[in-house]
Amino acid sequence: MLYIISFMTITEENTIGLDLGTTFSTGAYADSNGEPVIACDENGNSYIPSVVCGYSLLLVGSEAERQKSRYLKSTVYEFKRLVAKNYDDPEVQKLYSHWPFEVVPDKKNHAAFKLLWQGEARIIPPEEFYNYLVEYICKCAEKKTGRQFRNIVLTVPATFNSNQRTNIKNAVETTGRRVIDIIAEPTAAVISYCQDERLDGKHVLVYDFGGGTFDVSILHVKDNHYDILKEDGDPQLGGSDINEHLFRLFAGKIQERTGVDVESDAKAAQRVRAYCDSCKIALSQTETWEDMVDISPLEYEGGDGEMTKELEMTISRAEMNEVIRDVLEKTIAITKRCIENAGLKESEIDVIAMIGGSSSIVYAKEMLRGMFPSSTIADYGDPRSAVARGAMLWGLKKAKEEKAKAEEEPEFSEEEKKEEPEKAEESKEEPKKEEKKGRRGRRDRKAKEEKKEEAKE
Repeated sequence: MLYIISFMTITEENTIGLDLGTTFSTGAYADSNGEPVIACDENGNSYIPSVVCGYSLLLVGSEAERQKSRYLKSTVYEFKRLVAKNYDDPEVQKLYSHWPFEVVPDKKNHAAFKLLWQGEARIIPPEEFYNYLVEYICKCAEKKTGRQFRNIVLTVPATFNSNQRTNIKNAVETTGRRVIDIIAEPTAAVISYCQDERLDGKHVLVYDFGGGTFDVSILHVKDNHYDILKEDGDPQLGGSDINEHLFRLFAGKIQERTGVDVESDAKAAQRVRAYCDSCKIALSQTETWEDMVDISPLEYEGGDGEMTKELEMTISRAEMNEVIRDVLEKTIAITKRCIENAGLKESEIDVIAMIGGSSSIVYAKEMLRGMFPSSTIADYGDPRSAVARGAMLWGLKKAKEEKAKAEEEPEFSEEEKKEEPEKAEESKEEPKKEEKKGRRGRRDRKAKEEKKEEAKE
């Protein structure tokens, strides 16, 4: 049977799953065997920083990340946190207090960024940066495979409302690509884990601790259906909060040893924050982190003759655990509340699926093990790519469904195809004939009634 595939038809070859995170984003597509492959940039990085710089050239990902401390008013990040938010929202007011770029109200009082963008002062909505991010990840995958990824399965936090989902969908589709579905990040994670482990008949708790949001969801899996029993979370709690706690630890040590107040120096502070992120990641693997930290002043740009000022620093895992304990305790409190609202007991949770970059923090795992001693802590690969893999697998399911639907459609001969327009014209004529009959009938009835009235008189 011969098919003509339209450009936007969903196929395994043109579909990609995207996890657009607050701090990092990931894309996954299928190889020739239908197995998930994580999209990488030209340097081989599979976790693309959700950062966009528009000082002169438009830079996305790692290249933009490197400009954060240089072009403070032209580099934007964590834009996911402002999607469809009103400027007056207390969460927005809290957020931009520690950003070096401005947040202002647009004409509809929605939160937007005021930036120096490619030589012009512009007010840009957060959704616009999704365009750049989606295009960049898709082009990285296209360059690697020689394919075109026109169909996208997007994932969003479980707590995203319909306005937030619609805004992101509309923004992404201005790129000329099509969003074929939007699924919750916890659902995508469970779909990914179901590929490696039988979860049928089990209660799965998804602990999603990302860069800017924390979500917890409880799902019941039955016959490949994913029933979300309850969701909860905090859209302003994530790994960036841990980084901020670590930054204050760094800043205190630096001031104690050198007298330098890095918090009062925007560019120095931005450089130190970059070390906080690498420290957090390293302490998920080792007990101690050591590095030379650049605390150069504001004027230092690497080329004005002033020497870089560096300070050797050491942070232990125990020190980090102490300063981030309150953040992790908030996640545990939300988790307990979600279980209670689902009408379940902690002992009824069969599997804990930890996703998001911050879920790799050892202290978070220890807290969950203490809370769920009889549950299985899922370990099916890198938790940072689980959501993108699940989105890709959902896209493959949609592609198979579309193919099966096409195969079920009847095949018409050339003569039947010619007959179709004639039948259509005939069907249009039928209502007209019926309408004429109806009018004649109404006239006849009216005439009879008039004759009766005359007879009475």
